[in-house]
Amino acid sequence: MNLTIKAREYTNIYEKLAITVGTQITVSNNGSHDVRLYSDAYEPTALSSYLLLRPTPFTAKNGSADQGAWAFCTSDITLDIKES
Repeated sequence: MNLTIKAREYTNIYEKLAITVGTQITVSNNGSHDVRLYSDAYEPTALSSYLLLRPTPFTAKNGSADQGAWAFCTSDITLDIKES
């Protein structure tokens, strides 16, 4: 599933794609900018820890019990999301 996120907005991946919370997902960055990925239940803050996902061919997989899946980028970008 493709998900386009807007620049400088935290995007709740589970909510936008109607994926059950706690489902393990694999994320591919189809853009040309780095994306920050978060696994918190609530919208991240500036102090939240994150995983930096570089553009394709790199992918990231969250934990199967993670209570959230959020993405943030400084520019509009499209991510490819697959349920694992």
